[in-house]
Amino acid sequence: MEDKPNYYAIIPADIRYDKSLKDKAKFLYAEITALCNKDGYCFASNKYFADLYGVRKETISRLLNELKNRGYIEIKLEYDEKTKEIKRRLIYLLTKMSIPLDQTINNPIDQKVKENNTSINNTINILVDFYNRLDKFPKIKKITKQRKNKIISRLKDVGYDNLIKAFEIASKSSFLTGNAKNSKWKADFDWFIGNDTNCIKVLEGKYSDKLAEEQEKYEYI
Repeated sequence: MEDKPNYYAIIPADIRYDKSLKDKAKFLYAEITALCNKDGYCFASNKYFADLYGVRKETISRLLNELKNRGYIEIKLEYDEKTKEIKRRLIYLLTKMSIPLDQTINNPIDQKVKENNTSINNTINILVDFYNRLDKFPKIKKITKQRKNKIISRLKDVGYDNLIKAFEIASKSSFLTGNAKNSKWKADFDWFIGNDTNCIKVLEGKYSDKLAEEQEKYEYI
């Protein structure tokens, strides 16, 4: 069975008790909350959600429209400045996310630290889940303390979006996936996060196949 995401999702009260909203739409909203990064948006494609839940992309599209029409999400499209083609879709949450605080925490600073740690952990889980779902490299089974520290370092010097993009580009590289002629090596997660240059080299196209560079397109919708 394919591994499922193991990070937290949230369904606020206004969505839980909205009787006009389909249950599938509520679950989809919860998935979006788990995928939202520190900037508060999710850019997963309809294909990602469809594969995750075993439904058609058209079903996901209808559920997203339902959430949008009810005012629970906002959808924005980013366009390539040169080609004017859609570069990616951003899904923003519009509801108030009310999470009960731990009653044993009285210091607002302590609460802020707790919230930041939760956000970082969710971001790390999303990155690892995305990497594993590419199914091109050795899968991650455990996020050790050492790995967590290195991921945080990479998030600081490369950024979340660039890490995701580096994984995608690398998955199309014969050399990095171990499919090059006479190759006995392939990249793994520790190689990506091991220093501040490996991912940058991937983004700069050092390991890209010529054909892959010409044909490379990403599906965001």
